[in-house]
Formats: sequence, C-alpha cells, structure tokens
Amino acid sequence: MNKKLTLSKIALLILISSASFAADNHLVAKQTAPSGVTYIAGGVSEEQSQQFAQLKPQFNTQFTFAEQGSGAYLADIKVNIVNTENKTVLDTLVPGPFLYVNLPNGTYIANVSDENQTQRFKFKIASGQKTVHSFYFKQP
Repeated sequence: MNKKLTLSKIALLILISSASFAADNHLVAKQTAPSGVTYIAGGVSEEQSQQFAQLKPQFNTQFTFAEQGSGAYLADIKVNIVNTENKTVLDTLVPGPFLYVNLPNGTYIANVSDENQTQRFKFKIASGQKTVHSFYFKQP
C-alpha cells in the first residue's frame, strides 16, 4: 500500500510540474536586442495580455497592431526601429499584437510591416515621456 501511495504521489508531482512548466511557456519573456534595448513582444493569449498590462509601466514605447476597420489584433508584424544615425535599435518579428520597448532618449523611425504594406512612424523619446501608437493594417 505504501508503495502504491508513493507512486501516486510521484505521478501527481510530475503532473503538477508539467502543468506549471506548460503555463510558464505561455508567459512573455523580456528580451534584449543586440543594441542593448529591452523589449517584450506577443500578447496572443489571455495570460500574455494580462502580463502586458502589468508590465506596461516599465516600457516607454508601446505599439499595438490591429486590422483596419474591425480592430482585430494582428500577429507576425515585422518591426524595425532605427535612430537618427540610421542604426538599427530593434529588428524583430512580433508574434502578437503588442510590442513594448525601452528606448533611450532620442528620435526614432519605426518601419512596421505586415505581409502587404509598410507603415513608417517617426517619434521622439524624452526623459519621462512615453510613446503609445497603434498601427492599423488593411487585410485582404
């Protein structure tokens, strides 16, 4: 009986650990670009959307990607941000509707593309300032 009880406990611990590991895989990880800026990208699941809401105050640049007209969120958006010296600060494919970046003070140009079009957005970051911008794309 003790042996069966122990095996049941082990099986239960494995099940709990697996569920915890699977849940952690759905969380958004802070990343660092080669330029040194930190960012998070995603927001596909409800868990990720809640995490983005909690982390929002930590980032001074916040982009959202959606379909023009319906406002439905989009994923797989290519984002390239360059500074005034035309040096790439961030170049990434965003797997969900949100991209939050911590940029140093300066002026930037974001080139944001879906499969069909590219939008260009020039913006400035100053001390204590945030940039919040939504990109809307026509879908076929």
